[in-house]
Amino acid sequence: MKPLTPEQQAFAEEHHGLLLDFMAKHSLGDDYYDLLANRYLKVVVRYLSEEALRKYSFSTVVWYHLRSELSNYARDQVGKPQEIPIEFYCEIPAPEIAPIDDGLWRVVEDNLTYKQFEAIQFRNQGYTNREIAELCGVGRKAIEKRFARIRKILSDYKEN
Repeated sequence: MKPLTPEQQAFAEEHHGLLLDFMAKHSLGDDYYDLLANRYLKVVVRYLSEEALRKYSFSTVVWYHLRSELSNYARDQVGKPQEIPIEFYCEIPAPEIAPIDDGLWRVVEDNLTYKQFEAIQFRNQGYTNREIAELCGVGRKAIEKRFARIRKILSDYKEN
């Protein structure tokens, strides 16, 4: 990565709290700082150089990329996405859930993305679509689409 321009450096310093807030919200220790700071700086450069990104707030863009970096890191560490514990993605502990049959659980593990699984966890805790959208850093429509896809996957399973 090239050194930051003075403008990029000032912008990065001004918004550095977003990185620290992200780490605090996800209860990440200092050992994650270098990993996330590198991605943060790449996002600063990209945000300032790509006009299309500026229609979104910087906090939305940077949190999206930091979650993505965390997800990629987890996949590299664990090997398979479905082996990543949901607690890695959700700062709120998963509720106690009644057991489901093994077939349905395999469908969930094999077909749902971590983002869909995250949405389910938040819903199980009583959050509304709007609240889930805010927690995930996306729009309400994106959450509604996630749930529509989840319902489709589960209805396909029930039909078989």
